[in-house]
Amino acid sequence: MNQDTTDNNASRKRPALHHDHHDNHNDSGSPNHNHAAELAVATAAGHEGHDGIDFQTDHHHHHNVNDQYDQHHHHHQHQHHMDDDRSQQSESNDHHCLDDEPEYIAAAATRSNSFIALPSAVLEHILIYLPFSYIGLLPMLCTSLHSEIGTQSPALWRNVILREGWTEPKNVPADSMTLYKSFFLSHDRICQRVEALKVGVTKLLTPDNDVKVSKEIALSSLDDCQFDLDPSEMLMNVWDDHSVLIVSQMDCVVHLHQVSTQSSSDDKCVREIMQVRLAPVPISEETDCWLTKMAIGDRSILFAFDVDSQSILTSIMKDELLSNSTEDTIECGDCLKKHELLLMVQDFYDRNPDHNHLRFLSDLFERPNFANELAFYVIDLIDVGHGIFCVLVNINNYLGVALLSFSASNEGEGILDFFEIPRANDVIGSLSSNMEWTHRSDPVEIICNIGSFDRTVETMAVNMDRSGVFHRTRFMISCRSTLNLYSLHTLRTPSRLVRYSRGEGVLDVYDMEDDLPSENLPLTTEFNTLLSMKHLGNDYVMMLCRRDAISAPADEDIDDQRNVYCLYFIVIHIPSMEEIYVSRITSIEKVDMMVAIGKECTIVAAVQGKGCCFSSRHV
Repeated sequence: MNQDTTDNNASRKRPALHHDHHDNHNDSGSPNHNHAAELAVATAAGHEGHDGIDFQTDHHHHHNVNDQYDQHHHHHQHQHHMDDDRSQQSESNDHHCLDDEPEYIAAAATRSNSFIALPSAVLEHILIYLPFSYIGLLPMLCTSLHSEIGTQSPALWRNVILREGWTEPKNVPADSMTLYKSFFLSHDRICQRVEALKVGVTKLLTPDNDVKVSKEIALSSLDDCQFDLDPSEMLMNVWDDHSVLIVSQMDCVVHLHQVSTQSSSDDKCVREIMQVRLAPVPISEETDCWLTKMAIGDRSILFAFDVDSQSILTSIMKDELLSNSTEDTIECGDCLKKHELLLMVQDFYDRNPDHNHLRFLSDLFERPNFANELAFYVIDLIDVGHGIFCVLVNINNYLGVALLSFSASNEGEGILDFFEIPRANDVIGSLSSNMEWTHRSDPVEIICNIGSFDRTVETMAVNMDRSGVFHRTRFMISCRSTLNLYSLHTLRTPSRLVRYSRGEGVLDVYDMEDDLPSENLPLTTEFNTLLSMKHLGNDYVMMLCRRDAISAPADEDIDDQRNVYCLYFIVIHIPSMEEIYVSRITSIEKVDMMVAIGKECTIVAAVQGKGCCFSSRHV
């Protein structure tokens, strides 16, 4: 396959989102004479003779730490004299990254204290002109640099924020240094993580490409996966910071993949360590079975199956799944538990006959043959902590929609509460929550995103305490969508509700506290399909978009590469309503992907027909 990835550089600037790979990035914050500052640093740090290191600016993309490390690692073995040849070296195109040689820098700094003795304001002024990787490395050399850099003046962190083209933080307090520093580091870490993911995906698409992936990346080829990765027929959830669980929906087989180190090198790969089929009904029966949904909790996993057009819930403890991983099939029994939704709702009704949200079903439950007249179909399910799951169900496909809280633990298995969602029928929908950033003792906010086939989209938030009891509805937002309902995306961030429902490259952003109209966030990138939209820690949203190829005459100027497919990686900082990272991969083939996000910004991407990419700082 012939792939074109010439636009592998990433942009963190909103005004100019797609730089040429060889731009010098001349702006007010990064002048061309920053090489003089690097020489000053090298000289003051006591670099002498063969022990010296030539500090040179990476003009390819100096603000991307991963690019410096990945693309220039093979230059690190060179050492240079820092005497009369220095002027010639400064004009050369060799680029050196310090990430792999901190011990040499530390040794040089130890030989001379003249640089460390500089006043903090002077030191920070020098650092403003250096690439970001140097700013991050110098505090690692000694306690003096660690305590001095960025502690006396906010100028360093404010300038690097402006140098990236990012909007300054709002409501700056008196102690602005801490705010500017944490603001920059937060942005930079998120951008690096997504950049590492993009480079890993590039390597999957073009295995012969000499691009060097980050040490925080692990890859698996299609041969390692042992089944065809098709996002339209699979589910994927992060198991932990080293593993991912992938489900093949058609054959109900779960695959656990884990990061490991290749024996021949230090490169990381993702290998399959478990493959087992789950059977909610005896395998001897000829049934049409489809694994439709999956949610991973702290100790257990909840699965939803569609068996002959009927929904079946099953659960299994995580350690029991691992202990039975050598089996070909796990059937319902002691290990894989089957939960009859109808019987559990009936049991809940018998215990709570006066429950307000069950009154519309009371007549059915009083009938002797209610089991033949009532059915529940699972729309979506999520984990909300403490062994509790929330399940969104459609009742009889016409009676309405309800939200259930459900415990799969051995101590308290069953329905904990039932919440009727008004005015909803003939729907598809999704669930999300704010559990990720909520204290374990505080109530959880459940976001229900529901779309009817008349293209009406309703989003509501329901508060649930940690015992699984629903208390109140915070808001209801309704709109008409111009998209296919399966293309709707809604998610909650700590400060906002973000929805993509209108198409046209525009996000609707709602304030969670004020009853105000939504703000429009137009994206600067043109695309046809939103493949994924995920919350990426704090108030960041990562979007994965695809722009389809457009046929163009052979003699027409196609510098914009309209004749190829483009896969865009976009990171948005919601409070500032700003795209802080945009980068793309181009391909002559249509690329389909699925993304799963775990704790601490662990990202796993499955590329159809290619393999998996695992990005985590723990790798």
